[in-house]
Amino acid sequence: MASTLPRLTLLACSLALIGSPAYANPFDPYVPLLPVLGDGQWQDGTHVFELDAPADGSELLLLGLAGSSGNRGQLSLTVVGDTEDASVIGVYTPANGASFVNQGSLQITARSGGLAAAYGAMLAGGSGLTNHGTLRVHASGQEAYAHGAILENATFDNNGLIEVVADGDQSAMTAAAHSAQDMRNSGQIIARAQGGTAVADGLVAFGGVDRLIDNSGGLDIRATATTTAGTSMAIGMDLSATPVATASTLTNRGQLNVSASGGRSARAAGMLAADPEDWNNSILQDGRLANLGRLTVAAQATSGTADAWALAASGHDNEISNDGSIAARAQGGHLGGTSGLGNARASALAAMGDNNTLGNRGQIDAMAQGGSLDGHNMASAYGMETRGNGNTLSNEGLIRVSAQGGKQTPSSPASAYAYSYAYGLYADGDGSRITNLGTLEVSASGGSKLDGDSNSAKGNAYGIMVKGTNSTIEQHGFLMVNAQAQAGRDANAYGIYIEGGGTHTLNASGRIEVAASGGNNTAHEVLLSGGQLDITRYHLGVGAPAADEQLRAFRVEDGGTLNFAATKLILSPGAGFGGQQQFKLVDHISADGSATASGSIASVESAHRMLAASIAGNSWDTAEMTLSLAEGARGTRTDALAASYATDSTRALMRPLNAAIAAGNSSFVTPLYRHVRGDEDGGWRANTSGALFGFNRALGKGSWGVDFSVENDRFQRSDAYMQGSRNTADRFGVGVHALRTLPNDTTLRAGARYQYADIDVQRHDRELAARANADTSAHSVWLYGMLSRPLGSTLTLEGSLDQLWHRQDGYRLGWDNPAAQWADSEIEKVRAASLDAGARLVWQDAAHAWQPRAALGARARLHGDSLELNQRFAGFSYAQQADTQRLRGTLELGLARPLAKGALTLDYALEADSERTSQALTLGWRQLF
Repeated sequence: MASTLPRLTLLACSLALIGSPAYANPFDPYVPLLPVLGDGQWQDGTHVFELDAPADGSELLLLGLAGSSGNRGQLSLTVVGDTEDASVIGVYTPANGASFVNQGSLQITARSGGLAAAYGAMLAGGSGLTNHGTLRVHASGQEAYAHGAILENATFDNNGLIEVVADGDQSAMTAAAHSAQDMRNSGQIIARAQGGTAVADGLVAFGGVDRLIDNSGGLDIRATATTTAGTSMAIGMDLSATPVATASTLTNRGQLNVSASGGRSARAAGMLAADPEDWNNSILQDGRLANLGRLTVAAQATSGTADAWALAASGHDNEISNDGSIAARAQGGHLGGTSGLGNARASALAAMGDNNTLGNRGQIDAMAQGGSLDGHNMASAYGMETRGNGNTLSNEGLIRVSAQGGKQTPSSPASAYAYSYAYGLYADGDGSRITNLGTLEVSASGGSKLDGDSNSAKGNAYGIMVKGTNSTIEQHGFLMVNAQAQAGRDANAYGIYIEGGGTHTLNASGRIEVAASGGNNTAHEVLLSGGQLDITRYHLGVGAPAADEQLRAFRVEDGGTLNFAATKLILSPGAGFGGQQQFKLVDHISADGSATASGSIASVESAHRMLAASIAGNSWDTAEMTLSLAEGARGTRTDALAASYATDSTRALMRPLNAAIAAGNSSFVTPLYRHVRGDEDGGWRANTSGALFGFNRALGKGSWGVDFSVENDRFQRSDAYMQGSRNTADRFGVGVHALRTLPNDTTLRAGARYQYADIDVQRHDRELAARANADTSAHSVWLYGMLSRPLGSTLTLEGSLDQLWHRQDGYRLGWDNPAAQWADSEIEKVRAASLDAGARLVWQDAAHAWQPRAALGARARLHGDSLELNQRFAGFSYAQQADTQRLRGTLELGLARPLAKGALTLDYALEADSERTSQALTLGWRQLF
């Protein structure tokens, strides 16, 4: 057969293949266009067909399989019909166990003025489809259906490219693959459906036991409805068909993008094991949905509602988890001036049924935007949601949820609304267990509503919401909730909202921040409506108690009981904190007439060592508590200690300069290494390495010269709270110096130096579980003088006097943990000016080739007892003083080796006081010329 055929009739193709009417066709009613492949055979070469659609609408088949075989060639079949139905199949086998491997190119196309249907492969049970090449399936017509593969109890494995596209005037439907067995994709799959009504599926598995869908490549699924009356639906991985699937797993390790747009209804799902028409229909049990990669889901309607689900399942005992990133977005209808519903709903992780487990260790963004129709435009967004009993929700990562109410015109009926509801973690059912160890950021903004009652454009935001009895809540992360509304509308923000009977338990060491603005504002950290809530531990932001009961931390309604069960209170600065705040817990509680509060406070503690907390009494309604900036806030801390070490490092050049500044003409190079340990404020250590180099020039009875220094400082904390905090500085210095020989062999060395430092600041506060980074710079000017007087052949008495001015630029430390941002601090400036004096007695044996030496001395601070650091912490400014000991002892040991044209020196120096010990090692070379 020729490699390229013109538009052939079905009869001509059939005769060319079967040879005579007596041929027994095992593929009846199909007649393959290419020779049937037996077991182990391959199709090679290029074969391109373009055929007219049969008048009777029957299907055309390109390649039949009698056994496991494959394609390495370039195959293409296009069927074109005018008004006739055009239906085409690429590869087909009725034989069980006959697998197909595609390593070449296979393109199947159907075009018609009526119905067009194209199928890439149809395989029987026990077989499998493996694609390493390219498979393209296209269909276009009034009604268009395009399927990459329909597999009857067969496996699917794609490592290449599969592209499935349907374009229908009235309707379009695509699916990359249907199977009742394992399905894996490590390549690229694209599925597009565009039509009046459009449905696009990626990988679809039928129900059963141990079904698996696994994506480690790319899945891009899009459905677009082209008419305002149509609908659009797109699903990435679909396990929505009955019967119930058991112990099945859907996993995304790669990139999964799903989008549905247009029409009066747009629905999109990343991984779905539920019936979106009936969420009470149990589809999966003992199964797992997991996202380990990147998943985006978007639904945008033109004239109606939009629903977006990232991972959703209905059934019991399932696990739904995210360890990657999820973005779910829903946009309601946006045709202005059009009647109808413009609701939008976005949900990241959802489970409908009992005993399910939901967990997030990655990042989740869920956003819903109400429409702009003249009807109802409600927006609802969920980070996690469960509906059923005994469910568990856990967040250890980041969840951001936002909902924006719709926009309506003055022609909207008075009954219309533009609500918004945003939920971080939502549980509807008894015995729910909710844990937040990460970050929850939830915001809601009411819509734009010009008519109707004041509540018809609410903004409602809930960090954690529980409906049901006997729940357990562990809140140890950061929870931030914000609600906004138009003037005259309601803005409601709730950190934790509990509705239902029974006894609930709350353990909250994490911070909860709530805010409402713009309208009739309500903001509560905890609201209890019915039942009893036992609080065992709570982190309370302390500030001026709110005069408005709608803005107090705790709210109790409908006969509920707020019970402080020997509660441990953790206190940190809140709105209105004045540096020292005394308060009663009762001032932070509001309750209606049928609600009660009870219990006691066991203890209070501050959230940070920079704060001090105390309590007098223990009854919930009479105990008086105090939170204030601790004295430690004005004592030495990491920033002051690091700056103090920087000034010491500048002065540490005194010893190598004393050895390098010599009479006559010479040049010098001195490698430097210095190690320091300190006991202040929990302990620290530092290391400096670098080099000092320069030259001397003879001048009269002495010399003059220029010196340069390049050093790297690494200061690091070693205490339990700030371990891992450090300052790394690159320092560059330049100076001029002079030597003068005086009577009695007395020598005066003096000089002036300027030093610049580029500093990388890194802080790790283990108490706050947070890190911060900043860059800054420092400048120093140093004047020094050293006088040496021999006392004999081996002894010399030396004295020194030096003045240092040091200034470090300001920097801001913003913690990366949102829960710790209340403790953000700003170092406004660091400055020091001090005058030091020193004396030492030096012994040196100059009579031998190797010349040992030793020195014993002391250094004293004459003026400028401390380094001043101006800082802001928790919104308050104060100055820290890094006190420096007035007296330090010094010990030095050295060895010199004079040579014909220079000298080699090795020195060890120890300097100590009651707080710090400094050790320095210097290796120097002085070249004479």
